[in-house]
Amino acid sequence: MKILVCNVGSTSLKYRLFDLGSEEKTLSEGKMERVGTQSGAWTHQDAGGAAEKQTLPLPDYATGIRLMQRALLGQALGSMEELDCVAFKVVHAKDVTGVQLLDERVLGAMAAFNTVAPSHNPPYIAATRQFQEALPNTPLVGSFETGFHASMPPEAYLYSIPIEVSRKYAIRRYGFHGASHEYVATKTAEWMGKKDFKLISCHLGGSGSLCAVVNGKSVDTNLGLSLQCGIMHNNRCGDIDPYIPIYLMKDFGYTMEQIE
Repeated sequence: MKILVCNVGSTSLKYRLFDLGSEEKTLSEGKMERVGTQSGAWTHQDAGGAAEKQTLPLPDYATGIRLMQRALLGQALGSMEELDCVAFKVVHAKDVTGVQLLDERVLGAMAAFNTVAPSHNPPYIAATRQFQEALPNTPLVGSFETGFHASMPPEAYLYSIPIEVSRKYAIRRYGFHGASHEYVATKTAEWMGKKDFKLISCHLGGSGSLCAVVNGKSVDTNLGLSLQCGIMHNNRCGDIDPYIPIYLMKDFGYTMEQIE
């Protein structure tokens, strides 16, 4: 089975082609940075070969996908029809989580949360549409970052707002970075040689979150409906007093755009 895994960022496209036979093999991999500019950076490497680096225009994801296909067909694949599926690490969708076929229902649920995840959902949806056009007969599968946190109990995921508001607008703590926290929990269980343990997993990078894990399952996390809360991030303030925006708007005339 050959699976192409893609990680779409707001300005990047990273990919790796796996051959899952008797053992897992990486046939090809690469990354594109500064997508949407005329000075993009592309690194591509086939198994057993040296990494090739280029600086070239990458005006959109369609261009990046075409270049990726051309590179994969150069050595790793005889035809794109050899792909059994293309898999994505996706971020957020309204009332949808876990591993999903990226059909119109799921893409619609992602679009419903464009306001909640403005830096993630629109580019992911756009890239998925490009893959649909390029590979119309290949299944596209998404693994949502929120999936690992689906095991949280109500006292962890509910906010202290009217329950009818929560239900009507799907407002709850979803949690993110699930693949990272799940990997840490799985490897910790292997290293400790047991599954009954309590763990605080810390995902620290440009975007950061904490997750409480009990016996391999997420029971609480500090990211919520959006990625704007929790600990301080590289480009996000994290948790602040909820009255700060109201104070700035009422007393000093801040606009909603300034607050955002």
